[in-house]
Amino acid sequence: MSTPSDTAFGMRLRQERERRRITLATIAGDTKISISLLQALERGDISRWPGGIFRRCFIRDYANAAGLNVDEVSREFFDRFPDPAAPPEPAARGAGASEPCRRRWAEAWDAIASRFVQRRVERRSYVSMDSAHRAARHLGVDY
Repeated sequence: MSTPSDTAFGMRLRQERERRRITLATIAGDTKISISLLQALERGDISRWPGGIFRRCFIRDYANAAGLNVDEVSREFFDRFPDPAAPPEPAARGAGASEPCRRRWAEAWDAIASRFVQRRVERRSYVSMDSAHRAARHLGVDY
């Protein structure tokens, strides 16, 4: 269930997206996240969102596609909606990694996942461009 502050967070995301005149369909197409999950995010209801790395990638991809500050949106999102798949806090499990160390690892995994998604998109674009270059050569077009 979403609280009023969670709803306000989602509403703010929606207002920023609409202010930039970006549709949910565009974001869904760019990120491959279902429209129903994006609509739920903008309502402040993430009960059906996946956990772990997918949750982290989804919010970062949404923020990026909507033209928002990825780090700020991600930070606020995880403050409001802690990941149920995240490991317990160090105090709960005894001696563990320090907060800065865990944060660096989380940021590293974010970067890896984001780069993976970016490379997938680039690879599709490269294949399209490669086909265009071959067609241009075949037609004798000098570019």
